[in-house]
Amino acid sequence: MASNSNFLVGKAVHKDFDGTQFVGKITAFDKKCNLFPFHVRYEDDDQEDLSCSEVKAILASGLTAEEKKEFEALEARVQDHAENEKKVEEEKKKKEEERKQKAEEKAEEKEKSAKEKAEKAEKTEEDTGRPKRGRPPKVKSPITETSAKKTKTAVADDTIVRTANADGLQYSKCVKHGGVVYVAGQVASDTSDTTVKGQTAQVLNRLDAILAEVGSSKQKLLKCTIFLADISTYDEFAQTWNEWVDKDNMPVRATCEAKCVLPEYLVEVVAEAAV
Repeated sequence: MASNSNFLVGKAVHKDFDGTQFVGKITAFDKKCNLFPFHVRYEDDDQEDLSCSEVKAILASGLTAEEKKEFEALEARVQDHAENEKKVEEEKKKKEEERKQKAEEKAEEKEKSAKEKAEKAEKTEEDTGRPKRGRPPKVKSPITETSAKKTKTAVADDTIVRTANADGLQYSKCVKHGGVVYVAGQVASDTSDTTVKGQTAQVLNRLDAILAEVGSSKQKLLKCTIFLADISTYDEFAQTWNEWVDKDNMPVRATCEAKCVLPEYLVEVVAEAAV
């Protein structure tokens, strides 16, 4: 078939929304062998593009020998085109994978070369007895040595350890960093107890459990912030607190009146402790 030529291969029928039937001529176009080489224009001016398989399914009558020959030739070209497109895509993918592999090998070789160079330079410095560049020789100080015997040097730990809530709440139960554990606000687990004394005891028990979990205790408390839903209940809270707190290791503390997230909560405690 010549390029951009066309020929009639049959008729198609479609129904409008009211059931009226319209006949259309199925015309084959040889346009770059795309996957929809057939076109239909119906009597009501509706149009659509069809694939080879769709045309086979809707042809109402057989093709002439000439039309059948050209139809089969067009179908073969469409199939060839699809296979060629697939091969081109696979080749493109293969080249991209090869490019990535070469880039990774080049990066590894560069890293290996830099490492060997550094090791060679270090060995040369050791063999010649010269100090490493940028690092002056260490000079022991009598004052430093004496101080080291008397004082422990604190080494900062940048590790952050977060303990999630078992009930899936969107914040950590506690966070440990730099030798300190920060405990989220604790409230009573059983709000059927409507007394400040009872809820305070529950909160302090929960605080004991969390501190023990991370290797701390109430003896290592540094700071506590107390929120009371009603500040007039302070004496009731203080009585339970005083029975619980370690008198020899009392933390700093602030107490204020604030509404908790739920009205059933009468007391909430936020704490920080050493680990």
